[in-house]
Amino acid sequence: MDMKDRLDALRSTAEQSDLAAYTDLGAGLVLSWSSAVPCPREALDSLAARATACFELAGAISPGHAPAAALHFTARRTEAYGRPGSQGDEAICLAAPASGDAAMLLSCVITDPQITGEQI
Repeated sequence: MDMKDRLDALRSTAEQSDLAAYTDLGAGLVLSWSSAVPCPREALDSLAARATACFELAGAISPGHAPAAALHFTARRTEAYGRPGSQGDEAICLAAPASGDAAMLLSCVITDPQITGEQI
């Protein structure tokens, strides 16, 4: 199963999610994604930038602690980010409308073994 198939499966598991992405935080790029509707590259670049900023902010608040997960909320969207093993530059992102269940999104990104290979 390739990454696109895995992201499709993850997005379908997170019922309200309309976007799942595999992101390289160091490069600030979405490497692969699954979306319910066409997603412009600019939106993916913004998603990667928000994921990077969330992990950097969490690290600044708690120096010496690499956060495993982060949430980002706006009036229109809820985004959950998870990092396998709290290390490295890879992250899984799930996004849903603002009415989406943040706890469910977060649970999906930190426990999906098909994506992370381990439970965070």
